[in-house]
Amino acid sequence: MKQIAIIDIGSNTVRLCIYQVSKGLKYDVLLNHKEAIRLRNYVVDNNLSDEGIEKLRRVLNVFTAIIHKDEIMEANVVFFATQTIRMIDNQQEVIDAMEKEFDISIQIFSEEQESLLGFKGMNTFLVHEDEGLYVDLGGGSTEIVYFKDDVPIDYYCFDFGSVVLRSIIEHPIPNEDEISYLRSYLFQKFEEVPWLHDLKTPLVVVGGSSRNLVRIDKFITKREEETHGYRLGYREINRIRRILMLLNLDEIQNIKGFTQSRSDIIIPSILVFEMLYKYINASYYVCSRTALREGVLVDMIEG
Repeated sequence: MKQIAIIDIGSNTVRLCIYQVSKGLKYDVLLNHKEAIRLRNYVVDNNLSDEGIEKLRRVLNVFTAIIHKDEIMEANVVFFATQTIRMIDNQQEVIDAMEKEFDISIQIFSEEQESLLGFKGMNTFLVHEDEGLYVDLGGGSTEIVYFKDDVPIDYYCFDFGSVVLRSIIEHPIPNEDEISYLRSYLFQKFEEVPWLHDLKTPLVVVGGSSRNLVRIDKFITKREEETHGYRLGYREINRIRRILMLLNLDEIQNIKGFTQSRSDIIIPSILVFEMLYKYINASYYVCSRTALREGVLVDMIEG
């Protein structure tokens, strides 16, 4: 058995996962720690600001210390970054500074890499979906992959995520006018993808907002099923969004199992799932706990 560490530098959170891998593709999660620093909010004139760079530096300082303490071999450690770092003009400056200070190497995943590795992580461990639309709603982007018979057919990367959607409305609990605006915005984005409309497949969703949607439903309904593979219909998704719009931030944060740092982005996130469900005429919604990090893990195990 060996330990593998993966550090995911996302637009909303930076996460360190340490896995213990045994034979085949079996693994145990020894550590899953995240910091919600919302790098996307520190992009000014398409550059990551000094404050954003410092927030990233502080998180990596802690995470690299954990890796060194656990004596994980350098060959078994992967750092990667996605949309926010991918899009900024001072990308090289930021990466060079982090690599020099912490003696690490950071990969910048392209849209294609992020989409297909995420699909791989889902498809390897969510075994009951032979066809569907994989959706990874991140903080700064949303990746979708249409797949059939375990093979990715088409993919697309939208330039919006939960943090971006929150930034284009005023209120943390959107009012009806803001919901209407977001609906129009999202519909125009969906129309950019010629193969997306009326797919009539399951909607296979990953990411923190998806998991929190499931936790809210479990809190309301008292269902005791596992999050991985948990299914919802359109009516349940719509009902949860409408219930949340009647609450304040404190009340949302007090929902059992809810991630408090997502309280102001959960309603726009659920609206994405709700609209995609209708747009593709989905047969049902299913949550997968495995995605991009697990896709990277599979590549490391197989490589």
